[in-house]
Amino acid sequence: MPRKGQSPIARIALHQFRRSFDDLLRPQAHINSFSQYLIQIVIEIVMWFGRPKDNYENFERTARVANHFLESGNQKNPEAIAKNFIVVLDKIIPVLNTSRQAEAKAKQILENDPDTRIENYLAYYKVMYEGLLPFICSPIVFAFGVSRKSNNKAFVPETDGKIDLSAIGKMNKLLAYSENRLAIGLNNHLRNAYSHNNYRILDDAQVQLRDRKWGPEIWHLEQIISICDQLWINALGIICALILYDVNNRRI
Repeated sequence: MPRKGQSPIARIALHQFRRSFDDLLRPQAHINSFSQYLIQIVIEIVMWFGRPKDNYENFERTARVANHFLESGNQKNPEAIAKNFIVVLDKIIPVLNTSRQAEAKAKQILENDPDTRIENYLAYYKVMYEGLLPFICSPIVFAFGVSRKSNNKAFVPETDGKIDLSAIGKMNKLLAYSENRLAIGLNNHLRNAYSHNNYRILDDAQVQLRDRKWGPEIWHLEQIISICDQLWINALGIICALILYDVNNRRI
């Protein structure tokens, strides 16, 4: 039943989810209140009015690839995959909400204040890079390592559930194709420069970034906004893969 105050998109979110991923849902799939809540959040964000059509297409592609990694590991060692998934399960909504708040803060700044917009979008990127992706990528990277029978410790999460995002780059050596969709939007130069305070805001809505071993690089505000959006949409696709795993395996 739709809740009072829900947006029209949230009300059709479950239908949209089933339509997009029906072929990935098992006969025993069970959508509980937790999964339904996440589905509504994710679909509402991706389908929000004014977003380009390719946002949803990219979201769905990433969800399918990440789901493939998860299920490939699940076939080899379901107990280990479930154990790792449970560690991050209760963290998904809090870290997602923290990123949503950072996004809202960045978007509320008026266009005539480019310096503050740059600061806030860099902060938003850092929140996603450090607070969201290490948790939501963790079960998928771990499952990938299990499926490939890899002994690389980079694929094993920390006790808090986080994975070092450098593990995503290490996956490429074991992939048969060149593009790893988990890596879309990830730029450690951007994150490191902001985290280490190695940046200088310039005129004309630009910022100079550098770090110890690289730079300087000049980024325009629109480039930063674009990469933030890429990372955000991709993160939502990764979360969707976690939802698919949850609904397909909850009754097993």
